Parts: sequence; C-alpha cells; structure tokens
Amino acid sequence: MLKSLLTEYLHFLRIERNLSENTHTAYQFDLMQFIDFFDAQGITSPQKIREKNLRDWIHEFSKHNYSPLTLSRHFSALKGFFKYLVMEGYITIDPSKILESPRMAARLPKILSIEDIEKLFSVIPLDKPRGLRDRAFFELLYATGMRVSEICNLTIDKIFFDDALVQVIGKGNKERIVPMGEESQYWLGKYLNEGRENLKKRHLTNGIVFLNNRGLGLQRKGVWFLLKKYAHLAGIKKPLSPHTFRHSFATHLLEGGADLRVVQELLGHSDLTTTQIYTHLDNRYLFEVFQSFHPRARK
Repeated sequence: MLKSLLTEYLHFLRIERNLSENTHTAYQFDLMQFIDFFDAQGITSPQKIREKNLRDWIHEFSKHNYSPLTLSRHFSALKGFFKYLVMEGYITIDPSKILESPRMAARLPKILSIEDIEKLFSVIPLDKPRGLRDRAFFELLYATGMRVSEICNLTIDKIFFDDALVQVIGKGNKERIVPMGEESQYWLGKYLNEGRENLKKRHLTNGIVFLNNRGLGLQRKGVWFLLKKYAHLAGIKKPLSPHTFRHSFATHLLEGGADLRVVQELLGHSDLTTTQIYTHLDNRYLFEVFQSFHPRARK
C-alpha cells in the first residue's frame, strides 16, 4: 500500500505542485529508500507507522554518514509525504512531526573570477563545430545565469537576436526573459551559422540549440565532462560545476552594482532570500563601496 500511495503522491507533486523533473526524481528516490526499509520490517501500511518506527528508521539511516544537506532533503521529502497522507485522510496522526532537519552552516557558493572565466574560454578550440558549440554554450551560461538544464533544453525559437534576448523556461515551467549580451550573442550566432549544421546528423532535433556528437541534445553529464576537461586545460584547480557559472553571473552583477531584485528576476528566483546568498562580497569591496558613497566616509 505504501508504494501505491507513493505513486499517488508523486502524481500529486507533478500535477499540483508543478515540480521540476530533477526535484521530482530526487523525492522519488528518497521516499523509495524509506519505503524499502519499512517493507523489510513487514510494514506496508501508513497506519502502522508510529514514532518508534520512524526513530528506528532514523537510527538505521544515520549509519550511512550522510551530509546534513542530504539528511535535510530526505526529511523534507518524508514530511511532505506524511502531510499529504493526512490531508487525504489516509492517516489521522502525522508521525513525522518528530523529525527535525539538521542545522546546516550557511555555505557560500563557489564562484569563478573574471580571470578564471577568461582562462577557461581561451582553451576551448574553435577549429571544429564542437568547439564552437562549447564556446557558445559556456558564454551563454555565464552571460545569462541560466541553469544547465535550462540551457540544455533551449530551442532556437526562444532566441531573439534582434533584441539580444533569450526566453527561458525555468523550474515549474515558469518563463522569464534574460538579455544575453554582445559576446554571447556573437558566439551563439557563430555556432548556429557554422557549427550546428555539422552536428545535426539525421536525428530530429526539435530545434534544440546545443547538440552532442551524435546529433542529439547535449545532456547535463556531457556538460560536466566538458567543463572538467577545459578547467584542467586552463589550470583551474578549484572545484567546479556548471552551476558555478550561475553563481559567478549573480555575484559579478552584484559586485558591479546591480540591484538585488534585478538579479532575482534574471535568475528566476521566486523568493528574494534565495538570491541574497550572492551578496557574499568580500570586505575589501564593501569597504571600497562605503568609502565611495557614504557621505561621512570621505574627508
């Protein structure tokens, strides 16, 4: 019964909450681990789960030495599941109320400096279609702050060269418009005119902009591989992910004086507090701003 209720809950999340595919998959994985544990205990009905049973699960789960972030994600998925069961009348008491998400130290996002970005772009070879694709991809990633999934799913009809704008389909199918800048516009145009046709093969591309070597849409794993390769060639040793470009985009805008709410809109954040993590400007920069603009700072 638990498995059928999970299927029902996941359907509810997809339809009612409009979760992204990645979040939906993560919830499914986390909750299946939970249900498999109780299956092994012979517990298949939610009515039979008590606080003691949940404490047994917590004890077993904690043996894996998961990070606080992973624990918090599992607890959140579980609380949502039980809240749904109460809402739909499958249970009357929510045993997950005993779960307290672990406190996590605020982690500042890692970013690339402008010099790092220039180094990385400089090692991308431009004599082949794949190189033009990669240069256009990372230029656009940095210029727009798009999520890697958003740019992998980008289609040609969402690019407006005359206005230098990109229409982005974000989480929950929310749309936003972002400018792409002259540099990324140049490389994107060059790739579309000189590189993409050579990558198309015979597959139906459905207008996907960035294609892999087989003529299909470039995938997130492929982007990770490319970034790792170019970072190595550029001598960049700090930990990187495609999301680092999004962090760098936001941070560099704020350091340049952009308004926080503008950055919020560009990133597609529904909550301003999510954007505020990018205000981790170094003390030297803050001091320079203070000296420049505060009326009592200057003699």
